[in-house]
Amino acid sequence: MCKRWDTPDYAVIAERTEEVDARLTPADTKLSNRLLVMRSSITLGPASREEIAEKWLEFKERSPNELYKIKPVLPRAAQLLAMQMTLQPRRKANQFYIKTLRDFYGLAIERSNFIYDTILRGV
Repeated sequence: MCKRWDTPDYAVIAERTEEVDARLTPADTKLSNRLLVMRSSITLGPASREEIAEKWLEFKERSPNELYKIKPVLPRAAQLLAMQMTLQPRRKANQFYIKTLRDFYGLAIERSNFIYDTILRGV
């Protein structure tokens, strides 16, 4: 006899907003004087096959783009870890220094690897 396991629809979401300077270190300035705002979000929780297909896959059978239509091979359920980091300039600023963006990409990769290792690998 085969038992059907449904995953509950809940997750843990951790979000953080930091005011940072061009070196991406926390800035102790008033909100109106901030240089950059960095936001981080981590979502961790179970996901069903249907949720994975609808919410997290770009290549799927019902894709509006013909080139993306493919039947995915999915588990019945999975532990989902989604991470997102954004960096925004202060109001009325419309550009970043190239070095700041390069440093941000490096920091985002470093944090993502650390979080993955800590949460999913238990390192």
